[in-house]
Amino acid sequence: MGAATERGALKKRQGRVWPCAGKWICYASVIRIGSDDFALRLVAVIFLVTGLFGVVEICEAITHARLAFPYEVLGIPVFFGLVQYQNLWRVLGVLMLLVRIVVYPLIIFDLAQGEDAPIQLIGWMVAAWIGNVWMLKVLFRPSLRALFLKNRTRKSLLHF
Repeated sequence: MGAATERGALKKRQGRVWPCAGKWICYASVIRIGSDDFALRLVAVIFLVTGLFGVVEICEAITHARLAFPYEVLGIPVFFGLVQYQNLWRVLGVLMLLVRIVVYPLIIFDLAQGEDAPIQLIGWMVAAWIGNVWMLKVLFRPSLRALFLKNRTRKSLLHF
């Protein structure tokens, strides 16, 4: 089968096709928004952002002559571990999410007890709790767990 025929068959099956580095790639196969890989990368980026906020918190504490080590800083190595499919870092991410899922409702309940409860802050905490539940659901997907367990023998920069 010639290259033109393959492209035509691909166009019929998949939709648009464009050349990329001399190869024909279907746009739907580049990244699928609903795919497990996209969800895992989004979870990893969220861990990275929370880790960077932890670093900012450490810097702020240093400027006020305090010593602080928020556990959110561990989100930075969790990011690298999730991107490289390292099961140890997935488990640490799950544990961090479980802590948040347990603690956030306690904080929300405590905030709601006051006479002038900060409704906007409570709303943000509820949204963060829902996001953490979604992230935990992504990390427990059977297809993603299989990827992490399959790559156990692969060595990476963060493997101890």
